Amino acid sequence: VTRTITPLLNEREVVTSHTYKPQYRFLTLPVQLRYRITPPGSSRWWTDVALGAQLQVFLGGTQAMTSDGVNYHTEKITPGGGPFRPVNLALSGSLALNYALTNRLSVSVAPSLRWQALSVYKAETGLRQQSTATGVLLGVRWAL
Repeated sequence: VTRTITPLLNEREVVTSHTYKPQYRFLTLPVQLRYRITPPGSSRWWTDVALGAQLQVFLGGTQAMTSDGVNYHTEKITPGGGPFRPVNLALSGSLALNYALTNRLSVSVAPSLRWQALSVYKAETGLRQQSTATGVLLGVRWAL
C-alpha cells in the first residue's frame, strides 16, 4: 500500500532582511605649525616639532531607529541631533626625524600624540571616546 500525503498550504510567509548601516558625516579642519629644531644645511639629518589642532564639526547623517525592537527604519539626523557633539576639538603634536635623500627629496618618521579635548559623543549617551591616541607618521617630502 502506497499512500501520498499532500499538505494544504494556505499561508505564504516571505522573510526579507535589510542591513541598516549608520552613516555619519564629519568635517575636520586641521591646522598645524612645524618648527625646525636643527639648523638648515648642517647635515642630511634634521629634526622638527609640530603642534596642531583639529576642529571637528558634525554635519548629520542617518541611523537605524526602532519603536518596537522588531521593525527598523532609517532616520535622518541633524547636526544638533544624534549621539555626537556638534563641534569638538582635538590637539596633536609630533617630533619628526627627517633625512634628505637629495636636495629636493626627503623622508620623515614622526611619533605623534593626539588628544581629544572632549569626547565626540554627547554626555547623555553614556558613551566615552578614548581621549588620547598615539601613532607614527611616515612621510616623503618633495621641495619645489
